[in-house]
This record gives sequence, C-alpha cells and structure tokens, in this order.
Amino acid sequence: SAFFAQSLHECSQAWIVIIIASQLADDDWKTALYSMNVAEKISHKTYSDKAMYAFHLNLCRIYYYKDALDIALEHFVKAREFSQNQPLEDRYGLENILAVTYARTDNKEKAIEYFRRLYKYEKTKDNQYKMASILNNMGRVWTDKNSDSSLFYFDKSLKIAKDLHNPDLNLFIYTNLGSTYFLKE
Repeated sequence: SAFFAQSLHECSQAWIVIIIASQLADDDWKTALYSMNVAEKISHKTYSDKAMYAFHLNLCRIYYYKDALDIALEHFVKAREFSQNQPLEDRYGLENILAVTYARTDNKEKAIEYFRRLYKYEKTKDNQYKMASILNNMGRVWTDKNSDSSLFYFDKSLKIAKDLHNPDLNLFIYTNLGSTYFLKE
C-alpha cells in the first residue's frame, strides 16, 4: 500500500510536470525540454503502463503541435505500445493522430492502415459523420500520388455525407474532389 501511494504520487507529479512543459512549449522551449525530461524520469519510477502511456501521449502532442513530426511519431508509437491492452475506444484519439501524422510524413500505407482501423471501429458504432470524415482523409492521403484511389475514397465519403446534411463536411469533400480532378488533368 505504501508503494501504491508512492506510485500514485509520482503519477500526479509526472502529470503536473508534463502540463507545465506543454504550456511552456511555445514561449520557453528550453525549459519545456527540461520539464519533459523530468516528467520522463518521474514516469519511469511509477512502473505504470498508464503513466508511461500518458507521458508519451502528451509528449507526442507537444511535438506534433511544434510540427516536429518525426519525434512526435516516435512518442506516438511508444504511447501505442503502452496502450495495447486498452480498447480501441480508449485509443481512438491516439490512432487518429497517428493516421494523420503518417499521412503528413508521407507514409501513406501506415496512414491508410490506421484510417482503416478507425473506419471499421466507427462502422461498428454506425457513426456516419466520422465514417465520411475518415474516408475523406483516406482520399486526401492519395490525392497527389494516385488520383483514382483518391477519387474512390472521396466518392464513398460523399455517398455517406449526402444523408448527413452537414455543409462543412460536404465543403471539405467537394473541395478535395475538385482538387483531385484538377490535379488529374
């Protein structure tokens, strides 16, 4: 019980330090880096997968927003390792950011792999809006490399979106369709 209390205390400390690091990331990067190192040392002391998951997830968010995508991906992958036993519902945000980051770093196969996982999950929930959004993102992955694949995903997305009456989603899909047709010619 003393170990549990100590571990809980260390988890709280790590959480506080990583929040400080995220708040400093824009204005004082040197202190933010120092805080991230402190948070990592504290997180390792907890021997907790949840603490390590939270640490790496928050670090990847910091690096993602700093547009350091290669470092963000390293921490996304580490966070994913610590979240393997969690249901997809709990990992959803992480998997979505992984898909987008892989797409932004031109790793199309990995991006599509994660988007497909997310699509399958949303299909089980019958979340039409997210299904259409994911298909739209899958189309964007292929826009500059394979216009036929891109158009395939946009068309599937549009078929779902037509019944949703969501002007913002339709705007994204039609904009992407237009860009793809323009690039195709």
